[in-house]
Amino acid sequence: MGRPYSTDITALSETFKWAFSVKLPDLQRAVAAAAEFPMVYVGSGGSYTGGLLASQLHWQMARKVSRVLTPLEAGAHGDWSNTAVILLSAGGNNPDVLGIFNYLLAAEPAVLGVICSRVGSKLNSRAPAPRRLLFKMDAEKLTG
Repeated sequence: MGRPYSTDITALSETFKWAFSVKLPDLQRAVAAAAEFPMVYVGSGGSYTGGLLASQLHWQMARKVSRVLTPLEAGAHGDWSNTAVILLSAGGNNPDVLGIFNYLLAAEPAVLGVICSRVGSKLNSRAPAPRRLLFKMDAEKLTG
């Protein structure tokens, strides 16, 4: 019969306190670099929803065009040279996510980032050392 959101609401102030205490230098660096470019967030399912929020924030804060695309939609686009791209994935092991990551890596967008919530995922293990401003982040490390 649905999720008992009253528990989530009760923990909201603690969640805000935790969120403001987390240091994310790689993400901060990527967001600052991406502010110069139009932004595309790539994700599916819940990651697509997260991309919607991030896209709106980019639009409001950087005053640059921002969109959210599925991996399929992103694969249909050819020129990424003047675009910042952040790939969002919960598990980091789905073939569509791995495929679009390889495609984007070869396409060399102005900024390429990966945010994945699973430590040791195929996606995070494939992300090479920084090139331009490629970064990767395991969301599970945030809770430690």
